[in-house]
Amino acid sequence: MKGNIKTYIALALVLALLFVTPSKYSVSVRNIHGCNITGVPKYNWGTFWDHFYDAKPDLEKELKLVCNLGLNLVEIYIPYHCFPDLNYVKLKEFMRIAKKYGLMVIVTLNDDVYPDNVNYTYIELHMKAIIDAIGSMSNLFAFGVMNEYNGRFGTNMSFAKWCISKLRELTSKPIVFDLVYFWHMPWQIYVGLDVDYYSFSIYSIPPFDFAAETFDELLASAEKVLGKPVFLGEFGWRTDGEDPSYTEEKQAEYYRKVLGEVHGKYGWLFWCFTDWVELDEQWGVYTVNFEPKPVVEVIREVLS
Repeated sequence: MKGNIKTYIALALVLALLFVTPSKYSVSVRNIHGCNITGVPKYNWGTFWDHFYDAKPDLEKELKLVCNLGLNLVEIYIPYHCFPDLNYVKLKEFMRIAKKYGLMVIVTLNDDVYPDNVNYTYIELHMKAIIDAIGSMSNLFAFGVMNEYNGRFGTNMSFAKWCISKLRELTSKPIVFDLVYFWHMPWQIYVGLDVDYYSFSIYSIPPFDFAAETFDELLASAEKVLGKPVFLGEFGWRTDGEDPSYTEEKQAEYYRKVLGEVHGKYGWLFWCFTDWVELDEQWGVYTVNFEPKPVVEVIREVLS
């Protein structure tokens, strides 16, 4: 009888393990292979959170495709005005769905904050509410301070330092500081911030598409100056035909160049996963009908 009990216990443990959804990846900053999630085809980043429950079936489909493509991380952006009651249950549900598909998440804050509307009390309340809601979730990779900080605040470092200090006070999770890498945008002055990682948005669209072959050098230079690990936080190519080179074929070619430069050396995320019904610009690697563009095969090859 004791032998049978041991057998049953062993069988129960095996079955339990089979039905546990483990974290699919152990993600370090160097092996980030991800994308920016800016809504779903029907609802772009401007309407996604307001229509979250309507968007949820497509979000499930989207994150499953992200996982099946071999990506391991997504980044999302939080506009505080979409959560006026400080209730972040929608964000928690997003995190839960991402975890279901083995995806880590960078949650980037302050998406509707600009120099002319900074309200420290209001922002701190939202930070606390977000951290209370998701701060202990195992698939939270890091908090981002703001998307493309220097693109909004230029050389004004005071808000950045306040946000970083407040995050250090509220959470032990890593902090990412994102900068836009354009030649006329200062980024070197942000050396010495109390962050774990810096990320860079680099868009070498025409006539600067040749710069795709220099991404490795750009990131190496940034890492040397800033003294912290860096990764490519955004890159992308349009397919809407507004410019003659905005084609699906050119998108695939561009991704091949960029990923050939950075994959295996630096983490990377692309903008973005799907096109949107509401917008003419088409940056996605999937169409509004979740049909893959040729670039999807390029990404598969890189990750194989």
